[in-house]
Amino acid sequence: MSRRKRNVTIQLPVEFVDLCNEDMVCPALVLRGFIADLCGIMNWASNPRPDRYSSNGSDEREFARQYYARVGYPYQAQWIRENVGQGKSPCSRAANCDCRCRERALIQGNLAAGEPNRKQYSGG
Repeated sequence: MSRRKRNVTIQLPVEFVDLCNEDMVCPALVLRGFIADLCGIMNWASNPRPDRYSSNGSDEREFARQYYARVGYPYQAQWIRENVGQGKSPCSRAANCDCRCRERALIQGNLAAGEPNRKQYSGG
């Protein structure tokens, strides 16, 4: 069964590109590897993936998941589902999302919970 893929276009910071150049590795390879580690994507020699996503190993998979959880992404989604009532990511419809939809959902949730809109007070 083929899964639908999405293309996302982002500007890479020069610091990331410089780091990759210093280590003589392609930025796409680093990002593809991190995504594969985070999602547990395996690329078996007996059945290679045409998209070249491949985990770098079990420790790397564990560390990628720890990073993801430590940053708080799963908890933000849980909070949004509980306080805003959305069952899936607000980004799910836009392939090139600038991720402001999550910010809007958080603000909506704060307003619904009776908290002030921080944007009003930040001059933004």
